[in-house]
Amino acid sequence: PLSKSFVVAWSDFREGAARIYFRATSNAGASFDGPSNGQPLLAGWIDPNLHHFHPQIVATGSGVIGCAYYEYGLKGNKNLIDVKMSASFDQGATFPYTATVTDMPWDPAIDAPFSHGDPAVTFIGEYFGLDADKTGFDVLWTDTRTGVQELFYDRVETEQYDPPQILGGIVAEVLYGVIQDGGGVVFVNGHLIRIPPRGPVYDLIQA
Repeated sequence: PLSKSFVVAWSDFREGAARIYFRATSNAGASFDGPSNGQPLLAGWIDPNLHHFHPQIVATGSGVIGCAYYEYGLKGNKNLIDVKMSASFDQGATFPYTATVTDMPWDPAIDAPFSHGDPAVTFIGEYFGLDADKTGFDVLWTDTRTGVQELFYDRVETEQYDPPQILGGIVAEVLYGVIQDGGGVVFVNGHLIRIPPRGPVYDLIQA
């Protein structure tokens, strides 16, 4: 039963860069699926200069499991952080759908707190949260785009629609344009897509 299923996720450095690993159970933790040391959240090649850490994991009321985490590394010409979100529609067996939640990366060196009061050492705190309701996720993270460390928020919807292929793009645009006002991050036919607020589709529908 779904009530006995859960997923645990963590970050470690076994590959020479911080990566997220996870294990899933369907029997309340009596046993776990997959390798005993966990399996990578993200499949395939990942830039070795990028680090993933501080995973936050929760399930929606409809059973979609989401994992949000920080991605730190060279972006442009500076080491910056983006908030990433990966989702599983198969009760944690795989997390094939990933998107960037932040619309711009943030600099953890700005207004950074000292580690144990040592001004020579700063740290990236876990001021980061993830919650869910029946159909989507609410992501809260630290951001420095305003010049200080403060909290930012975004909504990630997880409803999947499966219209006929010929209508898929049109149906997705109309539904999300009306329902979501064209803003946020949504799943369209199994893919996380960021849509800017009040885009041309929404304006056209209103007209």
